[in-house]
Amino acid sequence: MRKTPELNALPVVQAAVYYAQIGWPVFPLTGKVPYKDSNGYKDATTNEQQIQTWWTHHPTANIGLATGERSRVIVVDIDPPEGYFSLKELQSTYTPLPETRRSRTAKTLKSLNMGPPERDCPYL
Repeated sequence: MRKTPELNALPVVQAAVYYAQIGWPVFPLTGKVPYKDSNGYKDATTNEQQIQTWWTHHPTANIGLATGERSRVIVVDIDPPEGYFSLKELQSTYTPLPETRRSRTAKTLKSLNMGPPERDCPYL
């Protein structure tokens, strides 16, 4: 199994390059918003040279990830406390979600990163 680097210890540009290396197209954000000189997720790429150029021009940029069909990643954003209880109810009614990557946002909202989905996933 490929060892995952501790992404929080890396400079942001290196984390963006790592995501690109695993096939996730990325783009720079100012906060949660794409830079004015970009097309946001439409510009997302896995090209390391382009990523290096973006982060040279925007060294404090956050990382945006193109989700859905391009990256084969589905993200479920769970806003506590209501989101937590809604998800728990859905899982008890239907089926538990598989174990997968998880992250936290700046406001400590938990996000569940579902990916990569099966090729026949009807949501992509």
